[in-house]
Amino acid sequence: HWFMAQFAGRLVKKEYICLCEGKTLGSAGSSAQISAKLHTFDLNDSSSRTIVSSSKGKEACTEYVVIERFAGLGKQGSSPTPDEIALLRVRPLTGRTHQIRVHLASIGRSLAGDLAYGNWRTSLQPSCPRLFLHCRRIGLRDLAGTDFVAKASLSQELVDFVKTLEPRQEPPHTA
Repeated sequence: HWFMAQFAGRLVKKEYICLCEGKTLGSAGSSAQISAKLHTFDLNDSSSRTIVSSSKGKEACTEYVVIERFAGLGKQGSSPTPDEIALLRVRPLTGRTHQIRVHLASIGRSLAGDLAYGNWRTSLQPSCPRLFLHCRRIGLRDLAGTDFVAKASLSQELVDFVKTLEPRQEPPHTA
């Protein structure tokens, strides 16, 4: 019950790495917050769906920072598009079901490999081997009350996938 109470009390600090696509979120280092109420409902006995809903939803807040930007390519990989692919560091400040996926999709930035909340038919990266959402770090307190942080490196298949992307050059700074 100790650990569940920490989640319920919003004492657990989580940090994720994800790859999303769509209009730019700004240059590397840019950050923002998404605040939109989320409502989760059952589809059947084994699955559920989460949507943005101002009337039925519960408060939800997600912070993100752009780590790196990549050029977006058309569905067949043939021509550049104005959209881009961005590697983000994301922190959910609340703990709603599918919160990161739904919040980013709600601003037009679906996660690579997301078959539930993304649109794989128009994806800039349909070859992503799986959902590109990775819990990089989680912090909580152990039974003695001491801070405990667990870290996990990005899986090799996702590292290899990022290596296939073409970095987008940041515009030169003007004085």
